Formats: sequence, structure tokens, C-alpha cells
Amino acid sequence: MLAHPLLCLQDDGITVAKTLQTFLTGKGLGWDEHDGRLFCGAAAFFHNGYRTNLVQNWLPTLDGVMDKLKSGINVADIGCGYGHSTIIMAKAFPNSHLFGFDYHQESIDEARTIAAEEGVADRVHFEVATAKNFPDNRYSLICYLDCLHDMGDPVGAARHAKRVLSGDGSIMLVEPYAGDHVQDNINPVGRLYYAASITLCCAHS
Repeated sequence: MLAHPLLCLQDDGITVAKTLQTFLTGKGLGWDEHDGRLFCGAAAFFHNGYRTNLVQNWLPTLDGVMDKLKSGINVADIGCGYGHSTIIMAKAFPNSHLFGFDYHQESIDEARTIAAEEGVADRVHFEVATAKNFPDNRYSLICYLDCLHDMGDPVGAARHAKRVLSGDGSIMLVEPYAGDHVQDNINPVGRLYYAASITLCCAHS
């Protein structure tokens, strides 16, 4: 059974207290300030979606990107967390080099461990960096998978991506699907995302 990212709130009260303070003070709560179960829970929650859709459905919607990945390009995966999406692409496109970036050191450590276990550590590189300062490797593809909405300065992140993107490069943005009207989201997934948005995403951004 997959862990749910909101299970991190079911701890000794410390995380709940921190979350309540974000509502009382408006100061926000960094991703790195949560209980450690959030990181593995979020990684598990999104992993199956990436495994099912990333190579099969999402990447093919970008003009010419699949051929580039097969030939070999540099790819940046921003906000990579445990690196599942980065590793999935690395396994599918052995000629390409993948760079996963996240500002959370513990997640990067775990991503490196998983990459080694999956046998792709030779062409997957994980580094601690923010969305506004990750290094320039002239990427032909930059990915934001379920993370741009969590960033405090998404416009600044996009500007940096433009600076480090190759001339014919592409950016892939994947975000949770939501209806434009409340009644369109009254379903199990919609309820889950409302809860996560209030307690996590808004506090982070």
C-alpha cells in the first residue's frame, strides 16, 4: 500500500503545530521543515503516475523531444525529490544524461541511493540546488513535475530555465489536474488535492 503524503500530519503533534502556525502567522512552512514521512510519502504517491505516463504519454506530446532523448541530450529535472522521474527517463533513454535538482539534501541523498540501486548512477546526477540557481548544462529539456506551484517565485524559476535552456530546447510542465469550478472537484482525488493544497502547497509557496 502506498504511503499518502498527508500521513505526515499524523505524528506527535509537532507537524500539526507547525502547519497551524502557517495559518496564524502567514510565514509559510518550508518543504524541508516537515516530518520525514512526507518525503517518502510524496515520492511513493507520484511514482506510479510517472511510471505509467511520463515516457508513454507525456513526453511524446512535445514536438521532437522523443527523438532527441533517444539520440542523447542533457535533461534537468527540477524539484526531483527522490528522483523517481529522473531515473525513469534515464532508464528509458540510455544515451541521454539526466540531472536532478532539489533543495532538500535528504531527498537528494535518497535519490542517489536509488539511482545506484537501479544501475543508472553513471548517467544520472543529483545535486542540491534551487529552481533559480541550478547549474547551466545547456539542457535540451527541463522538467517541472508537480512542483512549480509549490515554489515561492515560479516566474523567477521560469526565467532561470530560459537562461539555461538550449536554443531548440523544451520545457515540460506537469501539474495536478483540477476543474475550474468547485463542483468539478467533488470526488476522491479532488478532495485529496484540496487537502494537500491547503496544508502543503500554499504553505510552501
